[in-house]
Amino acid sequence: MATTLATVAFSNLGKHRLRFALTSIGIAISAFFLTAVLLINTSFYDEVRQAAGQKYSTADAVVETTNKFTQGDATDFLLSKEQADRVMSLPAVESAWAVASTYSVIHTRAEGEQAESTYSIVQADMPTEAFFPYPLKEGSLPASAHQIVITDRAAEALSVGVGGTVVLDDLSTVTEQTDLTEPLPQAAYTVTGIYERPTGYRAGPDMVFTTGNGVANYIERSQAYWVITPDGIYEQVLLKLKDPTSTSLVELKQALASSPGLTVSSVEEQIKNDVGKEVGSYTALLSILFGFGALSLLMSSFIIASTYKVHAAARSRELALLRTLGATRLAVVRMLLVEAAALGALSSLAGIVTAYLAALVFNESGRITFNPLAGALAMLVCTLVTLAAVLKPVWATRTIPPVAALNGYQELPNAPRTMHTWAYVVLCLVLTLATVVCALAGLQESHAGLIMLATVLAALTFVVAAPLLVAPGIALLRIFARPYSTAALAHSNIAQSRASASVTVRMVFICAAFVSAALTGYSTMQQSFMAELDRDYPYDVEAVLAEPDAARLQEIQRQVSQLDGVDAALVALPQGSVVTSSDSWFSTTVYSVDPETITRLHGEQIGQKLTEQTVLLSQAYADSFRVQEGQRLSIEGTRDAVELTVSITPDTLRGLL
Repeated sequence: MATTLATVAFSNLGKHRLRFALTSIGIAISAFFLTAVLLINTSFYDEVRQAAGQKYSTADAVVETTNKFTQGDATDFLLSKEQADRVMSLPAVESAWAVASTYSVIHTRAEGEQAESTYSIVQADMPTEAFFPYPLKEGSLPASAHQIVITDRAAEALSVGVGGTVVLDDLSTVTEQTDLTEPLPQAAYTVTGIYERPTGYRAGPDMVFTTGNGVANYIERSQAYWVITPDGIYEQVLLKLKDPTSTSLVELKQALASSPGLTVSSVEEQIKNDVGKEVGSYTALLSILFGFGALSLLMSSFIIASTYKVHAAARSRELALLRTLGATRLAVVRMLLVEAAALGALSSLAGIVTAYLAALVFNESGRITFNPLAGALAMLVCTLVTLAAVLKPVWATRTIPPVAALNGYQELPNAPRTMHTWAYVVLCLVLTLATVVCALAGLQESHAGLIMLATVLAALTFVVAAPLLVAPGIALLRIFARPYSTAALAHSNIAQSRASASVTVRMVFICAAFVSAALTGYSTMQQSFMAELDRDYPYDVEAVLAEPDAARLQEIQRQVSQLDGVDAALVALPQGSVVTSSDSWFSTTVYSVDPETITRLHGEQIGQKLTEQTVLLSQAYADSFRVQEGQRLSIEGTRDAVELTVSITPDTLRGLL
């Protein structure tokens, strides 16, 4: 009997495939989104981990500053020279590489019809050969002054090979007397080697390495010249430890335990930290994709439940006949569950295959990891959701008696209509109230998550309200339908089977709700993102002006503001630095700005707060410097020091004004 019931279940899927078409499409869409999210997450995780593993492949431990947002301490993101020297002088350290890098350009001189141009790079001080982590494709590492090793991408873009030359600013010439407002002298560097550039998410500009400590010296001198605080120089210090490595690592952590601003990690710990930071910045996109997949799966579950309610009622005679042939109630329920599981698995398989094919088509860079677990997990989730959705209508078939084999279509038992209606009304009111609350809160605070939640709740409200429209629809048809017309025939059919009509209306509402929710969700997320971008980053163009004449800067501001398409131009002049005992990683430079212009950019609230004898800062700066509204803050300039009253705004500001 079990074999017979299984055969009936699978044959029924083929027989009624058109009836299950909408259900299958919904499940397939859900499986597609879930598989896509899992593939993207896996690929990104593997990519970041591989890049981090290569970066630290030559080290035993990594020392960096404590990150405020993950560790709870406010500190500079860069290590100072004193901190780096202390780390490298510890007894457990065998050798070290203090990583110092800065943005720079390779100058391409004009030749023939080709104009002079630049190629953006990150320039770093060359470590010892034992520390260089990237594989060389050709040539060797630089060993003397004015030699350089570049990436394969830079070599291809600049059409240069080993033995060729590139022109860079000569950072080694920077001294305490160098005027950094003037262009630095340029020098020709001989390319001694070309290495394979790391690829992947946030790979950034190409990194080139030059001998000596010119980059670290340039960073130190420029900070002193521009009076920039804090005075960090090195991004990280990579260490080779003395044998045994595990013992040396413990000694290193103990030695630096008294320095809360520094974090010591083994290579594996550092890789996990890097992956966690990068993945954390990528969760917004994954959340949106997962949200669409979950929404599709939720809507599909309603369609599945409604379809099976009609399907089970239409097959009541067949199910009763199976009962007369000896099938038990649980056997019939099990048969329908097997049928639903097969439907969920096959439909999700179609979506999974589509996701893998799409990944294959768009995998031109070869960066997608085709993890089979993504498809397996998506199929498992979709199948379980399908089974959960059909459980109620399938369980209701237990009440079909064997004598029903003599009848045709049989309605499945329902709760009393009045009780059913009031339950739907109460649920609709609750969902409507939740939708309004989330929508108002999301629009007021420009919170994309609340707006997305309000969209989903609105879709659910439409789905739940669908059965309530059957009774008004019947009444309208009875009033306006002419005798023997198509409308009258529709009224007769609906009146005979209210449950079937309710299911049909709900399915139509679900399809409309899903499409509208997807489109509305996308548009609201985009609008919310743009609103937040305009609020936090009101400047479309930013530039650093090396102009000591304040009058000239004001003239530049006036000329730029008069250009077509420019709403306002703002010049911020550095006036001094905050005198504070906190080790904030924020810049302590205080700028003066024109109140009228800052009001046009940020609104009246900012303009009213920026008054004489006040220093205006954002809440993030206030928390970092540990200051409160109305507190006095000492500002030290080149000639004198003053005390100003702190004024705090919830808006995002660039620096202290």
